[in-house]
Amino acid sequence: MNKKEFYILIFSIFALVLLASCSSKKNRPAVVVVPNSNILQKALIVGVSDYAGDDNDLGGIDLDANGMKTLFSNWGFDIKELQNSLTLEQTLDLYAKTLKAEDVFIFYYSGHGSFTYDKSGDESDDRDEMIVLSDSTTNLYLLDDKINLMLNKIKARKLIIFDSCNSGTATKRALQTKEAGFKAKYIQAPQELKTRAKASITPQTPISGEFLFFAACRDYEQSFATDKGSLFTNAFLKKVNLNKSSTKIHQETSSLVNTYFNPVLSASNERLKSLSLKHFLRLN
Repeated sequence: MNKKEFYILIFSIFALVLLASCSSKKNRPAVVVVPNSNILQKALIVGVSDYAGDDNDLGGIDLDANGMKTLFSNWGFDIKELQNSLTLEQTLDLYAKTLKAEDVFIFYYSGHGSFTYDKSGDESDDRDEMIVLSDSTTNLYLLDDKINLMLNKIKARKLIIFDSCNSGTATKRALQTKEAGFKAKYIQAPQELKTRAKASITPQTPISGEFLFFAACRDYEQSFATDKGSLFTNAFLKKVNLNKSSTKIHQETSSLVNTYFNPVLSASNERLKSLSLKHFLRLN
């Protein structure tokens, strides 16, 4: 074998190795985490697309839910998808009865949000934020005060992700976009909810236990749905990584959507934001 043939052989072997490596990376399955057998790890996915009322339906919510289902499944979580979102309170009550402080619970919501006047006198901006549940014939407006009371019953460590309008503290003033195919995830509250009269609602208290809360946008902003999935959820799925901190995930997700709205990250304790998501979720 002469020198030219030798170099051709070496180059061919190198090319084959490189091609095999690229093919392997391309077809590599998603990283699957072994669940922690010592604790319960539960996830609840609520995606609402079919609402009562003309022109209230949202496209792409099924893609949001499927993306999160794949993600949480790869993390080893036992997942429940709520088929009828009007049963949310009963479903959360079941988790409250079974989950302990050492367990982990993920709650993801994608759908419409709204707001009304503060009903319990605990809001500095005089507004209560809401998520809007539905069974396609009835829309149920769930106040942030009520959401907190429901989540407070669950003692597990919680990761909460809301992709809806006015969601910054859902756990106002509308922004508009003319982008083709974008639909604001916002429904105006009915007139009976707009009264300034105070209701007999317990003032909102911080969510109990340790939690991280990712919200698509600030209280006065709108998030957007498209037929290819919601902007925030798509960005979150691109940037989420178990080895990253929540702060890092929030920063990188925000960089993809801050032209339209500003995602919010909050926590029961600031130190939790610096933990890797894997550590926070108590994964092996």
